[in-house]
Amino acid sequence: MKYLQWLSWSVSLPLQGLLLHALARGGFRSFPFLFLYTILLFLSTVANIAARESGRLPAEWQTAYWVAELVLQGLLYCLVLSLVRRALRASPQRRRILLSLTLVVVLFCAVACLATRTERINAWMTDFVKYVSFGGALLNLMVWSVLVGKRHQDRSLLMISGGYGLQSAGEAISQSLRALAVRSRSMPLLTAGNLIGVLTHTLCLWIWWRAVVHENARRARHEDPAGL
Repeated sequence: MKYLQWLSWSVSLPLQGLLLHALARGGFRSFPFLFLYTILLFLSTVANIAARESGRLPAEWQTAYWVAELVLQGLLYCLVLSLVRRALRASPQRRRILLSLTLVVVLFCAVACLATRTERINAWMTDFVKYVSFGGALLNLMVWSVLVGKRHQDRSLLMISGGYGLQSAGEAISQSLRALAVRSRSMPLLTAGNLIGVLTHTLCLWIWWRAVVHENARRARHEDPAGL
């Protein structure tokens, strides 16, 4: 597990840095929630490395970890809603659809939080994040249905949505396998869950980086068509 964790960090951190650099060069204007998510992800990853390699974790670390995880999940939901807004920018029903989706998201998260509640915070948050990731994947399917139905030409939007769909599906599978591993005390299930989570997260970061690079190039062409 320790080697897998270090492999994840060694690949994830450089990709996070590349994504932050691309967003700072102008991509944050198109994807502000992705920018906020990547900043928090980078900071939490560095804090996680520092805490785990310093020896014994402080008692408050568990709470801090899950608070950061919940904020990250919230920013991902905001990202998907912003993608819906961008995909429906020509629709007169955009405001009503966004309001309806926001209410559904809030209700879904409240029900999932209550349904998974248990005395053990790790078990509670693991199950809750699993359902939140699954809900995010379903919400992201709506973005894809809009894009495919209208044969959308926004390549950056397609890539951001596709990357998130990959990560959310992988996270849901990963959390499910981890929960099964804890109940059955199965190391192979735990390893499979961690590996799926690492792979899908890494692929998502790479897709997002390429999407933001493409978006920056598109904005540059739009602002300076002559290339001067």
